[in-house]
Amino acid sequence: MLPSRLWRRSPAADQRVAADPEPAPATAACGVPFDGLVTFYSSFHALRAESLLLRAGHAARLIPGPRDISPHCGTALQFRYEQNEAVAALLAIRRVQIEAIHHFRLGRLAEEFG
Repeated sequence: MLPSRLWRRSPAADQRVAADPEPAPATAACGVPFDGLVTFYSSFHALRAESLLLRAGHAARLIPGPRDISPHCGTALQFRYEQNEAVAALLAIRRVQIEAIHHFRLGRLAEEFG
């Protein structure tokens, strides 16, 4: 039987949970909206693309993929569309398989189908 102290939560852990920031808004740090969306055929390539873009200094984040755009993978990558050509070039050079790059604002579906 394991000692009960292994199953107790430490006060430091409670402080870490309380100090976690709220989810990031749908804008990059400079206030420019994430209006580009990359869709993928597999989650592996979505995770790889996010890692590559962040290491290259691009603002990017993974989101659930909108089914209206792509039924293939449940994950999509948001980025600033003004960096479209640089993002496409980086992903092509690093051989990340993408389905398509879209100019897409996340709130657009809510406005249309509201």
